[in-house]
Amino acid sequence: MAQVWRAIWLGCARKYTTLLSNQAAAMPIASLSYFVAVIQEGVTQPNTSDTYWTYVRRKAGALEQEWISRCGSRTGAPGD
Repeated sequence: MAQVWRAIWLGCARKYTTLLSNQAAAMPIASLSYFVAVIQEGVTQPNTSDTYWTYVRRKAGALEQEWISRCGSRTGAPGD
């Protein structure tokens, strides 16, 4: 289960980075299948430190907040 959570954090961090750098060309995550490759990537690198995953989790959260802030300032509320 830890690998699934790690894949979600890493995938979200990557997607938010893309969305924030090129909003016009980026598409949101539309399916859980987006995470399949990220899960497989994590399986091939099982010895990554817990410190790294803590960083990734926090970074994904910070990027999410930045995305919400940008969307809110542009449309009045995220998801509008």
